Amino acid sequence: MSIRLSSICLMIFVCMGGVVVSPLPAQQPCRGAELKDSGKALERTGDRQGAIRLYQQAERDYERCGQQVEAVRLANDLADLYMAAGEMKKSYQQKLIALKGFQQAKDAANVFRASVAIATILFTQKKKDEASHYLDMARVAAQTATLSDDDRAMLLSLEGAEMQLAGSPEAALPCFREALRLWIAANGPGHPDAGWAHLLLGQGLAIAGRPEPALQELQAAISILHMTQPRNDPHYVFAVKEYAHVLEMAGRKSEAKGMMAAAFQ
Repeated sequence: MSIRLSSICLMIFVCMGGVVVSPLPAQQPCRGAELKDSGKALERTGDRQGAIRLYQQAERDYERCGQQVEAVRLANDLADLYMAAGEMKKSYQQKLIALKGFQQAKDAANVFRASVAIATILFTQKKKDEASHYLDMARVAAQTATLSDDDRAMLLSLEGAEMQLAGSPEAALPCFREALRLWIAANGPGHPDAGWAHLLLGQGLAIAGRPEPALQELQAAISILHMTQPRNDPHYVFAVKEYAHVLEMAGRKSEAKGMMAAAFQ
């Protein structure tokens, strides 16, 4: 049948009351996993902003395809990436999304980790009551979750932060020391988490009025983070600033200025 005749037959069919069913648009394939893998590859190269863009696309694609479990996991990964980039507000928002999904799935281990991450952000903002709320959620989840040394170290570090904000800096020090021990046991002495642990202990010692041992811990933190992180990494920047602050506390202001100048060359 010619195209012209087909068109005439179609017109007659419609005029006689027939119904023409248009073909459904083709369903776009779900590219969430592909985008996530590409994002992880960029993350490994240090391109955090590129990784964030791909993770955002992957999260939307998972939601479009109805893959809610994967969307929740990706929200959690995206929150971690935002935190590493120092974008705490965005990290907080994504962690809340992830926490809700993990609670619905009754996933105690990830409820623990998401609660810990949210508490960490709130403690750094000195929001003690809100932070303690999520820390309590983490403690409850820990009762039924299987925790790693990393998990236990994170919990101890937050309990130390809680004691600090409650006005008990000396009582916080054993928490930071044990967290340092666990992080080194889990990842080795040169790992960035060990650097972060030295930083927390050094800051704790400074708050407790012990500048000299604080400087030793902060120097250890800077050495590790200098070797493992870029110069604009939030943890490295914080460690250098904290070291300079403690030097000033000890009356060594000229050293503090030199430290700041040398660290970011």
